[in-house]
Amino acid sequence: VEQLKLGHEVGLLLSEAPDREALALAERTGLDLHHVPASTWRFDDSVSRALIQQTPAAIVHFHSVFVPRQATLARRLRRWAIPYVITPHGGLMPQVLQRNWLKKSVYSALVEKPRFRHAAGIAYITPGGEPDIRNYVPDFKGPVRWVPNPVDVDGLQRHAWEPRPGRPYLLFLGRFDVYHKGLDRLAEIARRIPEADFVLHGIEDAATLEHLNTIRAHRPSNLTINPPVFGAEKLAL
Repeated sequence: VEQLKLGHEVGLLLSEAPDREALALAERTGLDLHHVPASTWRFDDSVSRALIQQTPAAIVHFHSVFVPRQATLARRLRRWAIPYVITPHGGLMPQVLQRNWLKKSVYSALVEKPRFRHAAGIAYITPGGEPDIRNYVPDFKGPVRWVPNPVDVDGLQRHAWEPRPGRPYLLFLGRFDVYHKGLDRLAEIARRIPEADFVLHGIEDAATLEHLNTIRAHRPSNLTINPPVFGAEKLAL
């Protein structure tokens, strides 16, 4: 959205049909949504219309790691002479790489590290992210830059915070990756502090959904797991 405000044309490539919130954001901001069906390993051939035929892309920004269709698309981009950058978020943290380490080691050597080495740049969102990138691709020669997630400070300033009366209220907003976010530990903390309410809002993570459902089935009564919130509702919470 901030790039749109600066006058750039920005499109979002989606492997699934956009939901209501995405459509509303696009209508409000002018963001172009490109729904391109995809399998695990590749985007449909119509991806070329979104990236090089309609309005040729100047650069493509990949988010996340270990997504095979992104690696396949990266090879296409190199063939089309379109540069790309990667933001791995927390996907290269040691504890994340240790999960299914054998599969990730083989995939990294054959697919993922070559994708990183051919990137025009790599961005990380927290100050501690650079060492993880350097450890993963020590031979990467391009720029590695800290680009934190933007925060609408003006929007926050329009909402004055006051403690709620009654029971203490603890709020979590984020992706429900049970182990990356520590939700198993949070559930145990809630169990040990019955005098407080723990309210979680977020998007389910397919890789740890089974574990999330276990937490749902055995959660303490003071912990609730809810759908994600956006926009004004998120600011109000």
